[in-house]
Amino acid sequence: MIFVVALALRVAFVAVQSHDSPAMWSRTAPFGQSEMGNIATNLAQGRGYSSPFGPGSTPTAWLCPLIPLLWAFVIRCVGGATGHTALIVAYISTIPSAACAVVYWLIARHMLRGSPALRRTAFLVAMLFCVWPEAFYELDYLWYFPWQELATALMVLLGMMWIDRPSLRTVVP
Repeated sequence: MIFVVALALRVAFVAVQSHDSPAMWSRTAPFGQSEMGNIATNLAQGRGYSSPFGPGSTPTAWLCPLIPLLWAFVIRCVGGATGHTALIVAYISTIPSAACAVVYWLIARHMLRGSPALRRTAFLVAMLFCVWPEAFYELDYLWYFPWQELATALMVLLGMMWIDRPSLRTVVP
């Protein structure tokens, strides 16, 4: 339920943002999106993981390659790097952002385990993160913030689980 609520709110936010500035998200607008957009466009056009500052084939180590690879996949599926492609990427970013609200709930539940009243508190914390403003503002500024936030929250949760039960089974994740 937490994931569904968080996802619905984030999708609605992106929809409102795209409705408020349709020229930015049109099929004729440039994809842009700074260095990561350039790397993704280069990947989609077969130039490899290269040139964060424009078209080119010079290899780069500017950013982690996973998100530009995802964006390049979207560019290839859509058929070009446009504002419409950026809008699709923004909608895709709602998924890790909503998943992060679930991980925050799991962290709160882990920290507040015990009585039912504390579990309700963990649920309220999760609902708070469903509407956390920063989670919304990062969606229309395309970068890898939702993915980074999800990965960090997962590392915290896994670390907490390992501290509670140090074993080979919990240390590997």
